[in-house]
Amino acid sequence: MTNSKTLYRMFRLSVLLPLFFALSCQKPQEASVSKQPDPMVQETVEFQGDVEHIFFHPLIIHKKDSFFNRANRHYNYIQLWFVTLGEFQRVLESLYQRNYILVDIYDTYKSDGKGIHKQSLRLPKGKKPFVMSVDDLNYYKAHIKNGTVSRLVLDKGVIASEEIQPDGTTQIGHNNIVSQLEKFIALHPDFSWKGARAMIALTGFDGVLGYRTQKKGIADEEKALAQPIIDKLKSMKYRFASHSYVHIFSQKVSYATFKRDTDLWEERIASLVGKTDLYIWAYGEDTYNNDKFAYLYQKGFRFFMGVGNVTVPQIRHYRKQPYFFSYRIPIDGKYMTGVFWGSKKSPFFDITKVRDKDRPARI
Repeated sequence: MTNSKTLYRMFRLSVLLPLFFALSCQKPQEASVSKQPDPMVQETVEFQGDVEHIFFHPLIIHKKDSFFNRANRHYNYIQLWFVTLGEFQRVLESLYQRNYILVDIYDTYKSDGKGIHKQSLRLPKGKKPFVMSVDDLNYYKAHIKNGTVSRLVLDKGVIASEEIQPDGTTQIGHNNIVSQLEKFIALHPDFSWKGARAMIALTGFDGVLGYRTQKKGIADEEKALAQPIIDKLKSMKYRFASHSYVHIFSQKVSYATFKRDTDLWEERIASLVGKTDLYIWAYGEDTYNNDKFAYLYQKGFRFFMGVGNVTVPQIRHYRKQPYFFSYRIPIDGKYMTGVFWGSKKSPFFDITKVRDKDRPARI
């Protein structure tokens, strides 16, 4: 009769041998553990210095006549303000290689209803924080005509985009700026601190995210289509900001026109994306210490962002009331060609290595 010790040894072999052979037959990538560092368990230090802020426009995924032909009336517009899909991908890679890490605007400064407070920002040692925003992610008809995707959609619960191909057919793809950022973070989780994502600055005169929510007759239907996309983006920690309703020249228009623009954004866009205290000046044309700014403040905006060659985040005051202000650095055609001040010695990337091979060295 087999004793109890022999039975126990036989039991252990029957369990462990199959496991041993299963592990030994695994391919290396199946058995290996990812070497990606977990940013949440690394040693952190308090960051000292200014947090950078860079921004983009929708990506050019098809380089059309307006990209190449100087005689095309859209040539300067496309060349000056947009980057291509490949350029954006290379920018992200360079930021990562240079130890930049994406952070949330509210992890840098915070409003508590009584004041604006700079936050203590602790990051993995050696990391350099930056905030990202995307202007005009409305997919205006003029943008689509010149090579952007046509709108954001959900594809099996994932943000994707409708992309019009050169032959006129439409396909679902992932060449939009949101999907590209998500893809990069999936490959490099330590690129995003605490799940931070970009700010999305919206106007409203030509709809939102490619949906014509402003158009009479179809507005309600388009809003119903856009809402799940908006909700998904918010669940992913994207922040929405006002970029004015008509991309307004804030310094040039009258107070009545400015007020009407602000009210339209609240009525037609905030009703979709929710209330926000983030305001990104259209054209970088900021205006302060006047009735226009007072009206924005009355409406609850506390974070104001313009355009400049340095970020310089700071707390300012209007009639003793605090607000946040910073410049943002535009990553666009001017930057890629060295026209923008400081871009030839960019801390973010080498423009000669990132710039699209089809982009002219000079605009």
